[in-house]
Amino acid sequence: RMTNIWDLLPGDRVYITSTSGGQRGMAWNPVSSNLLVVSHVPSNNIVILDPATGAEKGFMNLDGVPAGAAGAHVIGVPDDGPVYAATVPADTSSPSTPFILTRWDSDDTNVEPLQLLAGDPGYYATGTGGNGLRWGDNMTVRGAGADTQILMGPGSSTNVCFLVTEDGYSYMPMIIPITGVTSGFAAWGVAFGPGTNTFWAKG
Repeated sequence: RMTNIWDLLPGDRVYITSTSGGQRGMAWNPVSSNLLVVSHVPSNNIVILDPATGAEKGFMNLDGVPAGAAGAHVIGVPDDGPVYAATVPADTSSPSTPFILTRWDSDDTNVEPLQLLAGDPGYYATGTGGNGLRWGDNMTVRGAGADTQILMGPGSSTNVCFLVTEDGYSYMPMIIPITGVTSGFAAWGVAFGPGTNTFWAKG
């Protein structure tokens, strides 16, 4: 049985609005027990909340992270507590507004962001140029340290992007084509499934 323990209405906080997509990403940190909420209306924030009460505990450092709708869009936290954020490219055809993957070592307000990738994941995966897809609308993260894995679905196409690491900082994207699905099958959400090679997607 689900129980509502608190809520925030548009206008209760400056970063909670009724703008579609303005508050899109949310994650729970199993190490700090903080709830993290992404908002880019009216300005970019990753807000640190008390999950039991909704009380505001602070804001993460977004120095160098793009602002506006192209800024931090969705976030994920693996088992060991670092925070990962994905941006949405404002123009998938323009190298000046790329997809960006950012990491914070924790959700402490003093931790500075570290840019891990900047550019179309298709370029990193193939070395021959990007595929112009809108990455960063959704993301899921699991594991810890060298076993951290990230999965993303784009706004269109039948591909997903799978990222693995050897140290938690250097990530290599792999573009995986999925057969038997329609374009945009993973546009609205992805989640890891049980075992090694299963996932769910929402289109």
